[in-house]
Amino acid sequence: MKVTVINVDMKNILNLLVLFIVFSCKAQTIIPIAGGNNPLKYKSGTYNKDVDNDLDKFVGVWKFQQGNTSLEIILKKIVHSYYSTGGYYEDLLVGEYRYVANGTEIVNTLERINQQLGENEINNIEGNL
Repeated sequence: MKVTVINVDMKNILNLLVLFIVFSCKAQTIIPIAGGNNPLKYKSGTYNKDVDNDLDKFVGVWKFQQGNTSLEIILKKIVHSYYSTGGYYEDLLVGEYRYVANGTEIVNTLERINQQLGENEINNIEGNL
């Protein structure tokens, strides 16, 4: 019986490992959300990113009042939110609101703005450009 010895040095193993890792990586395509109707916008593996920080100017508390009627809206920015049904990520605004008519509170969802919502739950206000 003959035994064959294969001489493999560590440098070759390292080179093969690095080559394997490089070819195994998948890059994520970044699509600017202000880019209009890009056909890649909602494709699996893309990231619809707010590259120019356009959403930041809407973040905060917005209030309207006229007499005894008021509307308060709170908007916050969510970065790199994943949509499992489409397989893509996007930056978006989410929000909640409170509406008072004639001094009577009609609806108030403001407490939901900081809650961790389940996979099938969404905020009352949600979207981007």
